[in-house]
Amino acid sequence: MEAIDSLNELVLDGDGNKGRMIVLDSGSHFVYDGTKNERAKLKEFLDVIKILRSQGATPIIIHHSHRVRDGQIADYHGSFEWKRDLDYQFLITKNEENNCWLFHVKKDRDNLVESKAFQYEEETISLKEVNFEESNIDQKEYVFMKSIKKILDDIGEKINQSELLKETRSIRQTLGFGEKRSIKLFQVYAKNGFFMSERKSDQKNSIFYWVEENREKVAKVAKQNIKGEN
Repeated sequence: MEAIDSLNELVLDGDGNKGRMIVLDSGSHFVYDGTKNERAKLKEFLDVIKILRSQGATPIIIHHSHRVRDGQIADYHGSFEWKRDLDYQFLITKNEENNCWLFHVKKDRDNLVESKAFQYEEETISLKEVNFEESNIDQKEYVFMKSIKKILDDIGEKINQSELLKETRSIRQTLGFGEKRSIKLFQVYAKNGFFMSERKSDQKNSIFYWVEENREKVAKVAKQNIKGEN
């Protein structure tokens, strides 16, 4: 039986497809057969998918990326044609350092989904959701980020970039991070919300970093002191 014929048989179930999840692995089996007629086959395939969706089914199409070389971004054969007709698209990668699977949102037609990361628990045979941004960095950068947060938390106030470079010198030398790379990582981590940053024009455009949690701690202690005085 042709792969597309098996999908057409599912269409015959009509309302029986409501609430049904259909996983197609892989989408290439329905489209590529070595001929030049790929666009026509893709249109036929997606037309059937649309019917299944209208019947209340949730089709999930798995497609494999090409071999990724240095400097390239993982994509897959005929990607433009697929993207044009899909509502949601994720790129799935694995961070071997922390054994996490990352689901990167590549297309979100209705702005309803976000990138997620999961760690596989072998003992319970289950998935545990973990922080996506933290899981999307390698082990060295993860250690560096955690060290910065601890330094900022211990200081408890804003510190400028030059001072932060001095405070992190030891860990930077251990990890082999130069100043330029470290400064870039400071900015990336702040942008991703691991800690706060601010450029002050009245101080020669110096960049300051701090942990927002400290402000909450100070406010909480102050509130407790006021209650104690009363």
